[in-house]
Amino acid sequence: MKIGYITDTHARAETPEGRTDKFNTSLFLKMEEAGQIFKNEGCEVILHGGDWGDSPDIPYSVYNDLAKVLKSWNLSIYGIIGSHDYYGYELKSLKRTAVGALFTSGVIGLIVNAKGIEPFIDLGEVLICGTPHTFWLDDSPDNYYHSRHKEGKFQIQLTHGTLLEHTAPFQYTLIKDIKTESDIVLGAHYHPGWKKIHHINNTFFAHPGSLARLDNTGTVRIPQVLIIDTSKKGKEMFKFVPLQTAIPHPFKEKVKESQEEVSFNVINKIMNLIQKTQTAVVDIKKQLPKIAKELDYPNDILEEAFSLIEEAETEK
Repeated sequence: MKIGYITDTHARAETPEGRTDKFNTSLFLKMEEAGQIFKNEGCEVILHGGDWGDSPDIPYSVYNDLAKVLKSWNLSIYGIIGSHDYYGYELKSLKRTAVGALFTSGVIGLIVNAKGIEPFIDLGEVLICGTPHTFWLDDSPDNYYHSRHKEGKFQIQLTHGTLLEHTAPFQYTLIKDIKTESDIVLGAHYHPGWKKIHHINNTFFAHPGSLARLDNTGTVRIPQVLIIDTSKKGKEMFKFVPLQTAIPHPFKEKVKESQEEVSFNVINKIMNLIQKTQTAVVDIKKQLPKIAKELDYPNDILEEAFSLIEEAETEK
């Protein structure tokens, strides 16, 4: 079986600061090219690693464009929930999200261990299981474990967590610490992807990186899709295809912000995040390391911004 894989499309209405093009135009051109690659390669099914949109409630115009391009592939598409796909890290919020609408309307299939949603997809010789995003996913490597769901099946596992090849100054899980009975583990969430395919304890690990580039870090990376051919053996199963429609350098040079601009921007971003996740300031403050990674600001600047927000809340 030939399977196509992409992840972290982050469909959104606004163009990220610093991009020299229109983000959604670029994104959907890449997705259209990905669809053509899947067709040319003879893929029978497509997998998605989560973060379909950049927020749970992307505008209808963006949702319609996303649904249109996914349907144009004319292939079965299965994926998992990413960190941007639901509210407050609560699966029960899925029915209020764009991804939930894509699932309910039959545009995509979701692999989630929850009532009404399949915990795995049986494609005959191949079985697809998933480790969707959760707030506690990277608390322990054990959270990535999947048993052999059905004997005799080639098992591919989708993940949406901070699986890394190396240590980092934020919460993560090292690939080498993962124990699973899946034959392939596919990465997501960490946008740069992995530098190589890893083979550890009879499991292959592969991650092509995000299809979308939301900031000007690593702009030399060209987004790519991954083709998996389960009829082949070893690393020959994997083929990475760079996208011709991807702009080599989509961001202008980053302009250093003044301290006042930093404080103002951070407060706005935190307030937007609180509104999106529908949690209180005190609740989201507990997730400081994750928020620091999400907003790309140091902890001390975030702590100062939280203090200003809390002071304002007290004065109300």
